[in-house]
Amino acid sequence: MKRLLAPQDEMGRQLDISIDGDSVETNRAIEFVGFGITETAGNARILPNCRFHFLGYGRSDRVKEAFLLNCFEEMTGSKSSEPEDRLSELPDSLIFEIFGFLPTVDVVRTTVLSNRWKNLWTTTPNLTFNDTMMGGTDKARNFINGALKLWRGIKLLKFSVHLCEKLEMSMVSDINSWVRFATEKEVEDLCLDLTFQDNQVMCWVPQCLYSCSSLKALSLVGCFIYIQGGLQWNQLKSLKIDNDWLKHNIVNQILCSCPQLEVLSFSVYESNDSLNVQSSSLKELTIEKYIREVTEQSMVSELTIWAPNLEKLHMSGAAYNKYFLQNVSSLTHVTLGFYGPIRYVEPLTLWNDILSHRLLDIFPSIQHVEKVTLSDWCFQVLGTMKRRYLPLLLPNVTCLEVCGCFLELKQMVRLLEMLPKLKMLVLVTEEGARYPNLPEIRLKCRKRFLKSFLRQLRSVEVRWTRGDTSFYALMELLLRQASQLQQVVFRKRMDLELEVTSYFYIRGTAGEKTEILNYMKS
Repeated sequence: MKRLLAPQDEMGRQLDISIDGDSVETNRAIEFVGFGITETAGNARILPNCRFHFLGYGRSDRVKEAFLLNCFEEMTGSKSSEPEDRLSELPDSLIFEIFGFLPTVDVVRTTVLSNRWKNLWTTTPNLTFNDTMMGGTDKARNFINGALKLWRGIKLLKFSVHLCEKLEMSMVSDINSWVRFATEKEVEDLCLDLTFQDNQVMCWVPQCLYSCSSLKALSLVGCFIYIQGGLQWNQLKSLKIDNDWLKHNIVNQILCSCPQLEVLSFSVYESNDSLNVQSSSLKELTIEKYIREVTEQSMVSELTIWAPNLEKLHMSGAAYNKYFLQNVSSLTHVTLGFYGPIRYVEPLTLWNDILSHRLLDIFPSIQHVEKVTLSDWCFQVLGTMKRRYLPLLLPNVTCLEVCGCFLELKQMVRLLEMLPKLKMLVLVTEEGARYPNLPEIRLKCRKRFLKSFLRQLRSVEVRWTRGDTSFYALMELLLRQASQLQQVVFRKRMDLELEVTSYFYIRGTAGEKTEILNYMKS
């Protein structure tokens, strides 16, 4: 015997239902209608596939009827054994939004989830392919070719191909056909990330891409650009290019042809040409310059930037010979990621002196910037500059991120002395750097630093990997001397929070108002 309670009616009366097998007892009159037979409860036998309703319960009858129908169907087994296909009820716009978060190979697999989804993937506006998820290059090529043949959509919003395994020359024709397919479907976001087995293999972007006026975002890695005619990228807002043959004249041609370009990122190799970046629409600019052998003769080119709306500037790799930053008043974040010489054709002190002059070219134009990121070499060179330069470099920086090894505590302290308004310090350490004689190095420079950089500091974040203890001495100094420090956050890739946190608490360097937190970072 099973007793069920239905919702109360408008009068507050409760319907009691007792079900014993196929016998039903109720405390209200129920009319059962099925197969043309009508019975009234008291006691009544449930007829297969019957429906029923209450008598005289006004507008709430349908609610009670639905409740009882569900109960009776479950008890008698008359409810359909097929699961409810709620996925098929989702609107196409929501389904396509879900598909947008998945690679296409997984989107195809979702066809088993819903009858309506079986062919829906063939009209999804987002196609993303990655050979690491398809079992290799050959399987990826076959899958992509097959998927494009089955695709029945009208317009592509995003088309992305990542081929991480080393490709052969035979893949070039397939890649070109994929690009032509995307441009014919008026793609808005196109990404090609390719790695070829032989450095002599060149995958030139087909000319149809340059006339694709629907493009709004374009990312090309491992592809080569050769513009024969004009560009029709009037709607392009984001462009990222990484290849070995990009020349400065191509960059200038792109800037002249993209009036709405807001994000530009490119890499140049073995180029001694000067570059002039002029754009009133740019908001983010990333320039990476690479040369195989650093010599003084290789650093003869000049970089000029005129961008009144530029907010983020990232410059890394080899330095240019001269920098002219003009009309960059909107800058809020500057990254200087220059690296040191690969082959020392001259004494290292000479190279440090060269970089210091490059930095002195840059800093007068970024006096208003509030966030700065420095590479290992940059912060070491700044730390060795003469003290007369210190007040002139970074007077308004409130957030500093430094990447490298912090064994030279004196240089780090000298750098911090340049930042009277510093509130947040981020240390990104190198793997495997250990501090062999921590107490001796700490005491050696304890008495030689200005305390101005400690008056505003509120937060310190450390990102490190296993085996790196180079930041220990600096952290001890900050924990002891920074009176306004409120929070220290450790973000790591290995399980070291107990080791590091315990170290500073045991040594008594963590102040009462300083909170030390640990976060895992995958």
